[in-house]
Amino acid sequence: MNFKKIIVWLLAFVAAFSVTFYALNYLIDLLLGSGSFMIVASIFSLIISLSIAEEAARWALTHHWHWPHRKW
Repeated sequence: MNFKKIIVWLLAFVAAFSVTFYALNYLIDLLLGSGSFMIVASIFSLIISLSIAEEAARWALTHHWHWPHRKW
């Protein structure tokens, strides 16, 4: 892995994990009532976040971030 892929992977993983964990924990608590369902939410969030982070890192390695070249 190069440096850009590692940085993008970490940022995407942290962002995706925090959003999916909060959303899944809220939905599970709302649907199943009060209880400690943080383990279930964290497992599903981990699976979703890993796939999102890998796709973001793969996207970062392609040439999407190059500046357009001017023709003078």
